[in-house]
Amino acid sequence: WLQKRADVLPAWRPRYFAIRPDGRLYYYSDASGGEQSCRGSFPLAGSWVEEDAVDPLHLRLCFGTKAKGARPVRLMAASQADAERWIWALYQAGHAAAAATGLAGIIVGSGAGPVADRYKKHALDLKGAGRDRSSLDYATFERERSAAQLARAQAPLPAGAVVRVVCLRHGMGHHNDGYETASFMNRDAELNSVGVKQAEATGRMLRSAGLLDSPSTLVAISPMRRTLQTAVALFGSDAWTTPTVVQPLAAETSLASRFSAPGIAKRIVANVQQGDHGSTPDGLRLMFPVERHPQLDFTPVSQYCGSMGSRWAAGGAEEGRWWHHGNDIGYESCHAEAEARAAVLRRWLALEAVARRVSTILLVSHGGILKLAFRTRPFANAEFRCFELSEHGEIVGEAAAPADSSTSLPLAAMTDNAPSLLETVLAGDAPISLLSLEAAAGEDAPPPPEVVLAEESPLSQQTLGHLP
Repeated sequence: WLQKRADVLPAWRPRYFAIRPDGRLYYYSDASGGEQSCRGSFPLAGSWVEEDAVDPLHLRLCFGTKAKGARPVRLMAASQADAERWIWALYQAGHAAAAATGLAGIIVGSGAGPVADRYKKHALDLKGAGRDRSSLDYATFERERSAAQLARAQAPLPAGAVVRVVCLRHGMGHHNDGYETASFMNRDAELNSVGVKQAEATGRMLRSAGLLDSPSTLVAISPMRRTLQTAVALFGSDAWTTPTVVQPLAAETSLASRFSAPGIAKRIVANVQQGDHGSTPDGLRLMFPVERHPQLDFTPVSQYCGSMGSRWAAGGAEEGRWWHHGNDIGYESCHAEAEARAAVLRRWLALEAVARRVSTILLVSHGGILKLAFRTRPFANAEFRCFELSEHGEIVGEAAAPADSSTSLPLAAMTDNAPSLLETVLAGDAPISLLSLEAAAGEDAPPPPEVVLAEESPLSQQTLGHLP
């Protein structure tokens, strides 16, 4: 059901809408969908749809092009989620109709043009343009790269590797709208309708390869809401039996760590930008209650906060703010701090695999931290890529990724034969306890190695933290 605004008298009337196989959108006075109750229909091929700039519940569906002065049909959904589902459904149906008629597919947002160029033609609607671009990037991944990664995911581990990490970036979130510009206004963003569809499609691929329900698989998830929702969409259920760990080390890097600027400028950006700010463990428990999501245990997140210091522990001034990662200023302020956490994440993955005796870890995380930890190219939303790690957390047998102008990572650090920052700074006599690396597989499992921080290291112990 949608509300449709009448053409003659400006009143909203409830109408039952249905997309039919003939590529048209029909609307009816009741839910029977019968010929007697049909009030009209619209062709979807060659049309465009957009959300109202003021009220996201309002949709404008137009036929032809704006240049011809096409008059829009005004619709209103019951919720923003319903509005987004309708936009996605109309988008898919429009392109299916276009394939049959040879016309352009339905356009999401303002503008017109071929599907491959649509995101370039949104002069004002950055939200619609960004969603089109994310959809196109994901379609390219499905078509050109997914088969090779699925084959690699099922291949035997190479010599020297103890675990294969299937790195998966979350589906598109509301913070990704407008080419990431919406990140400044979307704290701990949820998936949008495009992201849910992307995650569901990736879940079907992973399940076909036997990766979701295998006893030799561990799932590790960043505690951001978009990654947790991606995992739910992957499995297609609120609950699953595959062992799962919520790991703050896998959270996105701070925006302030990705560019060079005076400290005051970074502080302003870090405080204004919301996309890498998460929710406290108590907040996560309210969003993902144990009754519905018994596999999502946020105790490790609370332990992570406690290990960072009294300021972030229960009763502290910054209680539960795990995304500070132990930094007094509240964020990772430089590239070195972000890479140090990425290196510790790799080490944790390897040691956790050995302790739990699993051969595969499905890591549901973020583009920035995955790119940094695995020295790889950018990920599309919901794209997955496989890497193998040695027992020390080093990447096994991976060709060096090319330098990327969008990151300040030194060129030497992009090659696998270059020492990681973890190898450079973790030496000396000052111990860092890795609390989460205690053997989980029984008393006969090998103990985790002691990791220590050099006194002369430029990184503080708070930067690396005491892992839960």
